[in-house]
Amino acid sequence: MKIFTEQQYRGLLILLPIALVIVAIAVAIELLPSVDAPDKGVEQRLEQAGAKPYSRVENGEKEAPLCDFNPNTYTYEELRSAGVPKEVAVGIVRWRGYGKVFRLKEDIALVSGVTDSIYSALKPYIIIADSLAPKPRKYDAPRPKREVAKREEKSAVQEVEKSVTQTVEKNAKPALLEINSADTTALIAINGIGSKSAAEIVKYRDLLGGYHSVEQISELKCITEQNYEKILQQICCDSCKISKIDINFATAKAVGRHPYVSSAALRKIFKQRQLKGGWSRIEEMVEDEILSEDEAKRLAPYLWFRLDATE
Repeated sequence: MKIFTEQQYRGLLILLPIALVIVAIAVAIELLPSVDAPDKGVEQRLEQAGAKPYSRVENGEKEAPLCDFNPNTYTYEELRSAGVPKEVAVGIVRWRGYGKVFRLKEDIALVSGVTDSIYSALKPYIIIADSLAPKPRKYDAPRPKREVAKREEKSAVQEVEKSVTQTVEKNAKPALLEINSADTTALIAINGIGSKSAAEIVKYRDLLGGYHSVEQISELKCITEQNYEKILQQICCDSCKISKIDINFATAKAVGRHPYVSSAALRKIFKQRQLKGGWSRIEEMVEDEILSEDEAKRLAPYLWFRLDATE
């Protein structure tokens, strides 16, 4: 029994030689050395530092052994002839194109493509003129006599202190007058307050028991709107100096003399106090309809709610 026909045999005889040729070509290609790949790396060649002759051919250009070269004057072709690798030679020329100068051998290490091993191999062959080496700067520092220097320093400090003092004095605001303790003489010294206004301010202060806010002077008829704005910038008040009314135990005369207590409120206070006995807070007086909210707000700083006469 035949596996293949006669026609198939003839086809196999034709294809088999072709397949053998293709396999042979593939094997030959694998065995051929690569033109682009060097037989050894650049760094291996440089580590031998010129002891090796031309190592390979790249695009028709032979790699020369290392010899002395000046990176500041050699052209690309001269650098290549001195055994400098192609990429390093390009970097050196480009470096000079930027206007830079190689002043130390170590500057070569900054060139693109230079590794530590490449620099170690190139270093013995680098030639740099002594005139290009960096030189230490000389400073001729003045040497004034110690006494003169101290006087100049002291004078400068005094000038600064004087300038600061003048600035502070210029920007400093005059001290404000505390109106709960000031007498009429001190009040008259305030710009905008005359002798009559000073007397009215003191009189009203006694009726109130003291000012809890400087804005309260606007309640005086003798203070005009123009003077009020001027006076406010010159005064202050200490609300801790206010004399408060003991609302649960004070007499009708003591309560009634306060300018914020109306006659109607005075009657309600004593009538309710007899029935209730007193209050613990001013909100209770509003709830009992003795004071309106506005009256309570004005009176609050002047009332003391003592529940026990022994307190």
